[in-house]
Amino acid sequence: AEASVVLAAPGVSRRHAVLDVLPDGGAVVRDLGSKNGTFIAGRKVARAVLAEGGGLSLGPVRARMEDDEMPNPLAG
Repeated sequence: AEASVVLAAPGVSRRHAVLDVLPDGGAVVRDLGSKNGTFIAGRKVARAVLAEGGGLSLGPVRARMEDDEMPNPLAG
């Protein structure tokens, strides 16, 4: 499946980066030649693996990757 996320923020390019989700649940981020860069842990990257809980910055916008599968305390 493919999805698009629009970040209407100064400093974020229209086509800033691509986030590819891997079969194991991890992700790889690829900068698409953005003017203000893509950063992981404060380091500018062209392509890098993003670990769960890892921070990602697209220009001035910060995000964090988290697992969306929360355990159900009532299951069991």
